[in-house]
Amino acid sequence: MYFNSIGFFLFFIAVYVAYRLVSSWTKAQNLVLVLASYVFYAAWDWRFLFLIVGSTLGDYWLGLCMVRRPTYKKRFLLASLAMNLGVLFMFKYFGFFVQNFVALMQQVGLGPTIPAWEVILPLGISFFTFQKMTYTIELHRGNVEPTADLVDFALFVCFFPLLLSGPIERAKTLLPQIRNPRLITSEHGREGLWLIAWGLFKKVYVADNLAQIVDPVFAPNWHGTGSEVLIALYAYAGQIYCDFSGYTDIARGVAKLLGFDVRLNFNLPYLATNPSDFWRRWHMSLSTWLRDYVYIPLGGSREGLWKTCRNLFVTMVLVGLWHGAAWTFIVWGAYHGVLLVLHRLASAGKNPWITDLGFVGRPLGMVGMFHLTCLGWLFFRAQSLGQASDLGSLIVVHFAPGAAALQLSVTLLGYLSAAILLMAFHRLVQSSRVPRSAYVPLGAVVYGLLFYFTVLHGGVSDSFIYAQF
Repeated sequence: MYFNSIGFFLFFIAVYVAYRLVSSWTKAQNLVLVLASYVFYAAWDWRFLFLIVGSTLGDYWLGLCMVRRPTYKKRFLLASLAMNLGVLFMFKYFGFFVQNFVALMQQVGLGPTIPAWEVILPLGISFFTFQKMTYTIELHRGNVEPTADLVDFALFVCFFPLLLSGPIERAKTLLPQIRNPRLITSEHGREGLWLIAWGLFKKVYVADNLAQIVDPVFAPNWHGTGSEVLIALYAYAGQIYCDFSGYTDIARGVAKLLGFDVRLNFNLPYLATNPSDFWRRWHMSLSTWLRDYVYIPLGGSREGLWKTCRNLFVTMVLVGLWHGAAWTFIVWGAYHGVLLVLHRLASAGKNPWITDLGFVGRPLGMVGMFHLTCLGWLFFRAQSLGQASDLGSLIVVHFAPGAAALQLSVTLLGYLSAAILLMAFHRLVQSSRVPRSAYVPLGAVVYGLLFYFTVLHGGVSDSFIYAQF
């Protein structure tokens, strides 16, 4: 039941009607949303309800223990971290480490025989685990009010718009919205519907159609030229951004219709001029989470340049590992860690081209950072490090532009141009220069175009890329 399915549309209508019927009673609204969230998650695999319910009860009880027995607050926090990270490790990483241990032992001639470890990865486990951890961490720090209401806490953990792919909300921002009465205004309706329509357009029209350029190149036994690989990387940059930010837009729109304000997760990341700027714009809920709960506790930038570089690199390796138990993700994270370290070292030298790019330097910085990002996507999208190496080598030794690459380029530009023009038109409609009398007809044109592209020319994917993480 993905956001881009008829099933979700019918599900949300039923939830919204029930939600509005009890609009005068916040506790009843929260109960409706908890039950709806569990139904939403059970639609994937009802067996994993035990996981989300059990971990919710565990952190709820540990939170109460931290309040009632403050002397042992740190011990309860450590128990919470051990529970959450332990569950994440067992489901997501245990098989990866076992396979690599066996491979290492075979390399030295020991050759242990260990039964194959096949575990189904629960959808969204990295997202709701990290979100849940913010409660006990911030409770230990004294930055969040404890909650004794189990329904409120359960809703914080499983709120269905955020459950599969975030954004990762913090306890101190989402829990107050859950506790307090919510007033749904006409502005909530307008913003929510726009975010849903725009997110569906980015996902169904742009991302799913770009997948038709990307997937063949990264399929096993593909044969082509380096120019086709480069076009596929450009297409994947557009695909992953529109797929993930499209999900986020829909999630924010659905939450907005329910009276919740959810944080922005993307801020035009491909306009970044350097690696640090990119991570202030891309998947901001994850990057700020790791900044606050990993980078700063490691020492941040307080202990000198070289330890700052170490902390940056370690944090980015964890970013890669968060995305999946595969060497491709680890190398991708390490690659971005190296970029951040190099940028920090260059910035320490007070180089004006690094610290203040200026009028001419900013466009160059954006072009350069975009291509560095695309190079990183090669590792992220590849099925293995060997495939990444082979495809990268084609760009260098067999670029060979031809008719196939030209056709892919035209297709890519067509999809991206439609998205850029629609966004520009929407911004024009919102401009203060447009008279209010023109809002309705111009808005109708925008929504008509969105419907035309999304419904009549959309792709066929029934999943979101980041749901697998």
